[in-house]
This record gives sequence, structure tokens and C-alpha cells, in this order.
Amino acid sequence: MASAILETKIERQPLKSHKLVSAGYDLDTWTFEIELKNGKVYQYYGVPEYIYKLFEEEDAKARFFDEYIKDAGYSFSQID
Repeated sequence: MASAILETKIERQPLKSHKLVSAGYDLDTWTFEIELKNGKVYQYYGVPEYIYKLFEEEDAKARFFDEYIKDAGYSFSQID
């Protein structure tokens, strides 16, 4: 589901993952940003900080992203 929400520039940190390149979070706007290995970058809106903290701690980041962010129903947009 694409969204018309304005994009926020977020600093991403590199990830060690077979599917993900980098991720970041903006606390002020509750925006989670993810870069995939295919080069696409997405922003997910309304993601609580605790979800991002759990993501940071998770070893299986791609699985966590799929289950708790991508498939959780958050509004999102592709930015790259």
C-alpha cells in the first residue's frame, strides 16, 4: 500500500543480511527506512520505536522485517 506521506531523510546503518542492506529510524516521525539488496528503498510510517529496537537486536533481521514491519500493515512508500 503506497502512501502520500512526505518522505523524511533518515540516516541508515549497514546490515549483515542476505536480503537487507541498511536500515534507519526517525523517532520524531516514527518512520522506519529500509534498503533492500535489489536497490529499492522503502519508508514505513507509524512504526513504534520498540519495534525498531527489537529489529536492531534481532539476528534474523530479514525475517523480523517481513513479519513485524512489511506484513504488519504499516503505510509505506518506495523512495528509491
